[in-house]
Amino acid sequence: MASVGTCPLGYLICLGVIGLNLFILYVLATAPHYRLVGPVYPFVAILFVDLFIQLGRRFPTWRYAFLLPIIILAVPELFVTMRLSVRPAPDLTRYPEYQSAINLDQELNERGWADREIFTFCREVVPFSGSHLHLMYRLAFRDENTPDNWNSPENLFARMASSGALFMTCPTYTQYVYWRDWKDWLEGKVQLSYDLQAVAEIGKFTLFQAVPHEPSTVG
Repeated sequence: MASVGTCPLGYLICLGVIGLNLFILYVLATAPHYRLVGPVYPFVAILFVDLFIQLGRRFPTWRYAFLLPIIILAVPELFVTMRLSVRPAPDLTRYPEYQSAINLDQELNERGWADREIFTFCREVVPFSGSHLHLMYRLAFRDENTPDNWNSPENLFARMASSGALFMTCPTYTQYVYWRDWKDWLEGKVQLSYDLQAVAEIGKFTLFQAVPHEPSTVG
């Protein structure tokens, strides 16, 4: 087998396909449709081919017999892929989230906020909006609950106050808040250096700016 240095070329191709699939899955992570199986097919095909080669080397007499279960597994998926490839693209304009995003973009543009960074947990509207919406998320291989994350409430609100960025909520946004530091803030268990002050309501969305916290003077 051809090789590059001491690494067989086949393994390099396989690693390249894995990397490509991971990149595609990352790009499609906020797509309106969660059809994430298709990009994995090339990687699975390489695994099947490698399985056939390895079995054929170990059991040369039965090498062609091993093709039968592989074909039984692969052919149905091939027809599924062909059916998906000829299916017309969905009309995204019929989704309520699409119209909400259009109205949001129009209002933001009229207010001069089209290019202003807006942090949000409202994931439904993000794929349809052309504004500078920043979907809040954290990678799973990190400690998701540490307050040292740049998008912890304390750090994010300080960044917003210095840059003029906004925070946007919607009626369903709390169901996407999984992190302990944000839950503590939502439940009023922690006091931060900044508070959120509402600056606009656009449909079902409310936009906030970060302002320094003012201690209560009661008493």
